[in-house]
This record gives sequence, structure tokens and C-alpha cells, in this order.
Amino acid sequence: MLASRGWAQGDGVGVASHFWGQAMIVEREVVGSFAVNSYLLACPESKEAALIDPGGPLPTIGARIARDGLQVRFILLTHGHVDHVAGLPEAHRKWPEARCYLHAADRPLFAAVAMQAAMFGLQVAPVEVAVAPLAEGEVVQVGRLALHCWHSPGHSPGHLVFHLPAERVLFSGDLLFARSVGRTDLPGGDQGQLMASLARVMALPEETVVYCGHGPQTRIDAERRSNPYVRR
Repeated sequence: MLASRGWAQGDGVGVASHFWGQAMIVEREVVGSFAVNSYLLACPESKEAALIDPGGPLPTIGARIARDGLQVRFILLTHGHVDHVAGLPEAHRKWPEARCYLHAADRPLFAAVAMQAAMFGLQVAPVEVAVAPLAEGEVVQVGRLALHCWHSPGHSPGHLVFHLPAERVLFSGDLLFARSVGRTDLPGGDQGQLMASLARVMALPEETVVYCGHGPQTRIDAERRSNPYVRR
């Protein structure tokens, strides 16, 4: 079943949730045939924002950006799978000043988006947006929010996760889900690498909130207790 291995089936209906705090704004919108979680992350003080994994049209996130006068400075891709990048052309048209980033090791996947879609019986046009490389150890600054980039291969060769240590938040992409992990049977997947990447994030503080690429959010302590891949 796709849902248990990292890509959950969905009907494309957007579902949004948000967290308002003194430190940051996070809003989730579920989009596309694989029900990917696309995120808006914003700094309330500076009004600067980033989009993470625009998997399709983002009407709710777009309305939030317009209503609150947010400035989208970055579009960050955790990896190059079609469900996480299919909405990039539309997002880039709406926010053309935003800089787009992806790890260099996932450029071949990114270039083969149409082929990836065909594997699942879908039609997606090639994504013709300039994307700059983002590597392990780099920090993306969104106002006061510092996103530390970790190269976390396994689900794909260039998979990234974004860690905000001050806020104790992790955007895990398709590395870690609530009680599951990303699949490794797609081209470029590697089970050993995924488990090593998983061990690294499991060393984060137990109260770290994890915003996953699919499904509900979770916490590191909950995954230590109940995730069968972690317990194994």
C-alpha cells in the first residue's frame, strides 16, 4: 500500500491547518493525487516566508500570503519526486521573486518529472523552473527563522530535511512519517541510507515537532515509542 511506504493516495482536495505562535507561522495544505503536505513557513515579525514542497495548486496558502502581506522569499524542495514538485511552475508564476532550491543529487529526478508521473498513470508537464543547489550544512534564513539543511538520503539520493533548532521543529519531507518512513523501492532509494538518515533525526530533542511530507504531524518522542522502523 502506498500510504504505508511514503506516498498516501488522495483525491486532490486541499486541507489546511495552521499554527500561530510568537515565533513562527506554519500552514499546511494537502494537495495532489498523492496527498502531499505543502507548507507555508513565515516569520510574523519580518513577514518573510518560504514554501516547502509545492505539490500542486495552493489556494489556501495563497490566500494566507495575500491576506497577511507575506513575502515569499524561497521555495524549498525536500526532494525531486513528482508529488512534491508538480506545483512548482504555478508557485513560481505567483511568486516570481522567490528563489527555488533543491539538492544537486536530486536534479536527475527533477528533470524526469514527466517520466515519474507516467509510472503512476499520470500526466505532468516537465517542470521548467530554474532551481539552485542546496547542500548539507547550509542555512536558509526566513526573517528570524533559521532553517538548517540536512542531507538525508534514502528515500531519494538528494533528500533534504529542514531543521529549526531554536523552535524545535523539523520538516521531514518523506524521510519520516507518523509511525512510518519513506519508501525506498523507487529509483535512487536506498534502505541503508534511509535508516542512517532516520537515526540522525531521532537524536533530536524529544519535544521536536515533525511536519511530515504526508499524513499528520508528529513528535520525536512519539516516534521513538511507536514507530516500528525506529524500534527495529
